[in-house]
Amino acid sequence: MNKNTRYIIDVELAEAFDIGDKKKIVDIYSRQGFIDLKEGQIKRGFFLITQAYIYALEEGLSEASFLFETLQKAGREK
Repeated sequence: MNKNTRYIIDVELAEAFDIGDKKKIVDIYSRQGFIDLKEGQIKRGFFLITQAYIYALEEGLSEASFLFETLQKAGREK
């Protein structure tokens, strides 16, 4: 990930946190997590997907089940 992309993600996350938009937080974390996995950044990718999963669980979002399955298939969740 280049510095410009990282900056954009940081700004998006900061804005989502500032307004308390947990759905957007989940979307940003999961989107970037899957991009990182695709680029071979496995640890970072699963870290971000885990963060998305935690927020999805806290908010009762439907995305939680898909994120759980993703983590489970990779042996990251039991």
